[in-house]
Amino acid sequence: FSEYLVSHAFLGSASGVKDLGAIPGANTSDANSINDQGVVVGQSQNGKVDPITGQPTSTAAVWARGRMRLLRSLGGTQSLAWANAHGQIVGWALNKIPYTTSLFGNLGTEVRAVLWSGKTVKDLGSLGGPSSNAYLITPRGEIFGQAQTTSIVNPTTGAPNAVAFRYWNG
Repeated sequence: FSEYLVSHAFLGSASGVKDLGAIPGANTSDANSINDQGVVVGQSQNGKVDPITGQPTSTAAVWARGRMRLLRSLGGTQSLAWANAHGQIVGWALNKIPYTTSLFGNLGTEVRAVLWSGKTVKDLGSLGGPSSNAYLITPRGEIFGQAQTTSIVNPTTGAPNAVAFRYWNG
């Protein structure tokens, strides 16, 4: 998101385009995925500013049956989500542990891969490093993502090493 860009998630169909809106008091929302049941998953700015980065913060959100529902976080200021055909939702959320070289640069705290189920959020852990990200969940519930394997910065890349992961039956 840019602090100067105002955009809303939308749902397009043969009958037109429907603005899905944003959290009241916020300006911007973003859709990342839609499943066969028409459930849209993404994020919405929440009207707050991250005290560490100075950037607008956002919360993972689900739009279904004409309503927006916010997903719980790990205590941090940002989260983002994707869904599969069965409505299972994965993504990432910031926690409150200070960290400056996450998978997405300096967001101020660790980025963690998460699985949302009902009203709960599960931290999927990492592979030895402090940050991870889930970006896909298959219809069988297999979760794919990326995780840091160390917190030591690789001098070539400027970030800790990371690898792809597959998580299932956890």
